[in-house]
Amino acid sequence: MLCASLLRTLMEHLCSVLCTGTCASYHVELLWIFVFVIACICAYMCMHLISLCVFTYFCRHVQEKTDEHKTTCGILGGGIVFDSYTNGDIVYTISLVDTLKEVKKIWSRDIAAKKRQGVLVVGKRTNVEFHATDSLDSDQQVQAKARKGTVFQNDAEDYFIYSRGARDWNMMPHFVVGRRAYDNWLVDNAFHDEKMDLIDASNTILALHLTGVCIWVI
Repeated sequence: MLCASLLRTLMEHLCSVLCTGTCASYHVELLWIFVFVIACICAYMCMHLISLCVFTYFCRHVQEKTDEHKTTCGILGGGIVFDSYTNGDIVYTISLVDTLKEVKKIWSRDIAAKKRQGVLVVGKRTNVEFHATDSLDSDQQVQAKARKGTVFQNDAEDYFIYSRGARDWNMMPHFVVGRRAYDNWLVDNAFHDEKMDLIDASNTILALHLTGVCIWVI
């Protein structure tokens, strides 16, 4: 639409030059119009190429993330599917995956056979003071940082990992995440459900809780 409108305007201008201009001015105007048209075509092709490159990069990025997600799911294998929530200031290691693999191994059969409704995995966190110079790029660095921290109290849960179907979320009270005691309610609710199994993974899942001023600045 834009190109057609532009070409129409240029043709109208060229016709006016041909009808009213002198021979010399006609050649000058025609040259400028030709240069302008070429520039517009080049600009259009560049924009189209850039858009194509961006779209291609986006598709490739999405595919890579999809493959990465499939690889992670493949590590856990078939059986139970986990739905989880975690606070944004918690850092995990491969111990999270290893723990869930063991949970799947032990509980998948009973849940599939409807003997158990599901599981809830929770655990205590390890508080550490986080500084701008700290690096947490590997499990080894996270583990080293955790050795300088302290395990927090057992009534402050920062992550909840449910087996899918363990809860009817439409029947849940309308909690505001982050308000006091919503975490305790979730644990207590699972504890009093005879069909649910509540798992304390504090000894196997390293949940590093970053505290301090720097975490808020970041």
